[in-house]
Amino acid sequence: MSRIIGLAMRLCGLVLAGGASGLIGFGMGGPFGAALLFAIGGFIGFFMAPMVWRRFSKTTRGQ
Repeated sequence: MSRIIGLAMRLCGLVLAGGASGLIGFGMGGPFGAALLFAIGGFIGFFMAPMVWRRFSKTTRGQ
């Protein structure tokens, strides 16, 4: 079960980071820029999502 949650968390990070950077890339370089920055942002978001989640969940414990 934890593997599924971890994968879901990573995919959400990929979509959020990739989507945000893709919008910026589309404004800068059209469809090619959007695809390039979506790939880069998605890669970063895929691997950063668990670390961000752990940091966020530690700060809100007990509240």
